[in-house]
Amino acid sequence: MSTHRKRNVALSLIIPIVIILIVINFALEDWVKDQVNNRINALEGYSGSISDVDIHLWRGAYQIDHLILLKEKGGLKEPFLEITQIDLSIEWRALFNGKIVSEVDLYKPDVKFAKAQTGADSDWLGLLNSLVPFDINRFDVHDGKISYIDWSAEPNVNIYIKNLYSSITNISNVINKEQTLPSDIKISGTSIGGGKLSIDGKMNALTEIPNFDLALKLENADLTQFNNYFAEFAALNFRKGTLSIYGEAAALKGKVVGYVKPIATDIEFESLKKDNNILKTVWKSIASTFVALFENHQKDQFALRIPFEGQLNDPNQNVWAGFWSIFSNAFNQAFAKNVDGTINLNDVMEEN
Repeated sequence: MSTHRKRNVALSLIIPIVIILIVINFALEDWVKDQVNNRINALEGYSGSISDVDIHLWRGAYQIDHLILLKEKGGLKEPFLEITQIDLSIEWRALFNGKIVSEVDLYKPDVKFAKAQTGADSDWLGLLNSLVPFDINRFDVHDGKISYIDWSAEPNVNIYIKNLYSSITNISNVINKEQTLPSDIKISGTSIGGGKLSIDGKMNALTEIPNFDLALKLENADLTQFNNYFAEFAALNFRKGTLSIYGEAAALKGKVVGYVKPIATDIEFESLKKDNNILKTVWKSIASTFVALFENHQKDQFALRIPFEGQLNDPNQNVWAGFWSIFSNAFNQAFAKNVDGTINLNDVMEEN
């Protein structure tokens, strides 16, 4: 058989196979789109849709475009979750370690938590997990946003983290199998008021209740941008100031130990003359006087350190320790604008 004829025979076999694969690919895309939309609308208390599905058989992946999830409450539909694109694929590197696992990338996810609505009353996270055919080993977020909104407050409260990037690796414990916390976590973002957020640590997501050891920093946020929140929950307003928050937490078998350390510098309150409510005026006067008396004057900072421990879903906050820490910052050594490095998994092991 001549080379030319062999080529023709090969093409006559390959072309129909390629056409069949293309037809199957398009048919699968429509089928997957319908299945996902059906699952979304089967969620109790939610509705929504996706706009398109693209399947890439050659790399073992598919993409979901423009997922929208609405929270239904009292006949109204409120935006809860919107994701521009979800990319789900096989993690080929894990095959060399003998495991078939997947990796997930979320592009521009936007999550809105409204007051008294956390999203915990429905299995919407289970929906996202069901979209992946294999256990997830890497989960990345690109340019996301998380908001807490209180429409009942006057003015409205809207606190958010934008430009959110996160990466969680080795979730399925493909490598480092002997480690108690095999997964690495890195999160960064920008808060309201331009604060820089970073969360670093390790975790084990394979346990029934995740175990973790994390450190958090939120640095140099403009305190005045939180005025709507402070006005609603503490009846306070600031004319200037900078807010930083530091914290650490470690959890094991449902028990958690940690602390949170807010530090405010260069604080000035709004003029008391602007408020006609006598009770609010008295309260603001007391608060501003207290801060002026018990800030660290050398560093011009007011700070406290609130420890917590107990059950992960409802830890006990040591309010008295937090209150006395105000005086420690004021009259002893000013609290360092950094994590203390005093919390790790051993602290929880001692509790257990």
